[in-house]
Parts: sequence; structure tokens; C-alpha cells
Amino acid sequence: TALKNMARYNAQDYIFHHAYPVPDRNAVRVLLDFGAGHGRIANLAFNTPIAADRLQTYIAVEGIPSTYFTQAFYYAGLGLKVWDYFEHHYEDLTQETISAAIRDYDVVHMPTWRTDLIPDGAADMVNCVQVLKELPGELVVHILPEFKRMTQASGALYIRDHVQFHNPNHMPIDMLIQAQGYVLEFAPQVRDRSEIHGLPRIWRKID
Repeated sequence: TALKNMARYNAQDYIFHHAYPVPDRNAVRVLLDFGAGHGRIANLAFNTPIAADRLQTYIAVEGIPSTYFTQAFYYAGLGLKVWDYFEHHYEDLTQETISAAIRDYDVVHMPTWRTDLIPDGAADMVNCVQVLKELPGELVVHILPEFKRMTQASGALYIRDHVQFHNPNHMPIDMLIQAQGYVLEFAPQVRDRSEIHGLPRIWRKID
């Protein structure tokens, strides 16, 4: 059952990441995956035809220690060239360090508490699946401006979560995203928990 669920989630995210054409200026060359789980989005990013044609770098951001290190094994198993924060955290790291890693590596692997090292405008899209409603409210308030800072002008924010059925932190996620200067670009008319697991939305940064 777990493998079937994973396959379904992969299919859903792949379809909706690429549901419609975008101008070349909005093509996803650097994808930031916040709450990267077991690293499955890296597989979609590098081993599927549409994404692999353009993707340069995948930035994986994770805050759960066990999951973080699972990701490290997963990326290595995919044969990707990985820059990992914990191999360099004793150094004097700067945003310029991370810019160079984004340029030179397939995967840049970062803990959530060091998003300050990710340069402004580094990513074309932030991917955030079943994460924001699980975070403490104060972290949601902190990370949404960081998403905006880390994405380029007209960059995208892909969210998939349960809009009505599951909201542990009681935060109005979509309203908070809109308040950051995003407009809702895409929201398919699907039924949560029957046709899909979590409703996907793509938000576009406009200021």
C-alpha cells in the first residue's frame, strides 16, 4: 500500500508541475523542495522527460533529522552529485558558497534552519507538499517570506495539501500566501481524498 500511495503522489505532482506550458523565463531550472520527505521529488525532477530537459539543480530542504539522512542515501542511490550542508557546516558558509553549489551540483541539501544561506532569487519554483499545515504557526509566518525571497521574479510556489480536511496549526495558508504577493495561477477542480490526495495549487510571485 505504501508503494502504491507513493506512486500515486508521484504521478499527481508530476502531472500538476507540468499541467500547462509556461514562457521560457518561467521554466523550472532550479527547484527548491521544502520538506523534501524521503527525496522522491528528486526522482521526478531528474528522471522524467519534461523536467530533466531543463532542470539544473534541485535544492532539498528538510528539518527532520531521520528524514534528512534518508534523503542523503536516496540522492546517492540516484547517482546524483550532491553538495550536503553537513559536510561543510564547520566552514564559513555564505550565500556565495551556496550559489556556487547550485551552479556545480545536481542536489544542494540543506537543513530548514539555514535557509538564510540560500541566495535571493535562487529558485524558479518552491515545492511544498503536505508540509505547511503541519508546521508550528510561527514557522509558517517565518518561512513564507523566505519562499518569496528565495524565488526569482515571477517564480512559482507549488502547494499540495488538504484545504478543508486537515489543518493542525489552524493557519489560513492560502490567505497568508496571497498576502506575500502571490496570485493563484492554477487550481484544478478535483475532489480531495477521492480523486486526489491534497489539492494542488500553483501560485505565481508578482511583486
